[in-house]
Amino acid sequence: MVLFAKMIPSNIESSMFAMLTGLMNLSNGFTSKLLGNFINSFVGVEEKNLKDLWILYVVQAVCALLPLAFIWLVPNKSQVEHVQKAIEFIERQELL
Repeated sequence: MVLFAKMIPSNIESSMFAMLTGLMNLSNGFTSKLLGNFINSFVGVEEKNLKDLWILYVVQAVCALLPLAFIWLVPNKSQVEHVQKAIEFIERQELL
């Protein structure tokens, strides 16, 4: 969220922070539980039948490692500085 806040214009920083916080609350509070219940019922693990619980552990491990596949999308320092300079230039042009 900090990186995202550095890359957007300063006049909409608070709106973007509120949007990201709301999306995180939605995903942690509702969507993750819904998806977890779906996977649990798909695998067939119940309170009385824990025979295939290992499959849920494998799914959990794969989902925990999945963000590593997208690490290349995180911009490096020079890319962030380039975006910040472009935003500053646009803001100066709007003031003229």
